[in-house]
Amino acid sequence: MLHGMQEAALISDNPHIGASFRRLGEKADIYRVWMDGPVLRIDAQGVWDIETAEAYARDITRIIAELRLANPFLRAIVDRSSMPIFGAGVHELLFHTYDHVLRSGDRVALVVDSSLAKGQIRRIAGREETQTFLSISAARTWVLAYD
Repeated sequence: MLHGMQEAALISDNPHIGASFRRLGEKADIYRVWMDGPVLRIDAQGVWDIETAEAYARDITRIIAELRLANPFLRAIVDRSSMPIFGAGVHELLFHTYDHVLRSGDRVALVVDSSLAKGQIRRIAGREETQTFLSISAARTWVLAYD
């Protein structure tokens, strides 16, 4: 551990379409990325610091690039329903990452735990390609609509 930073380990589920991340010594993943049929699923929880966000940005950029080789349009559900507010600087890093990887025609559904969180996320991630939902089933319906 250097200067108060926690050590982290990347635990890859699949070298192309999956990844997970947890801090050393912890039992639960902070994020997990995998394919659920035609939909990229991302579960996110715990407290995210810059180190976690940087690892996620690297993983999600790699995974989306790999998926685009087979399909130009991304369909994803990000379950943030058990995630607290991000640490300082994390929103900006994630916004920049998604701004870089998302394209017109993509659909990314963000699942949150409350209407208040839904409004906050909408202000931050207010892109045509993203929508917020209170349930996985509603998110999946929107992500797969018209496909």
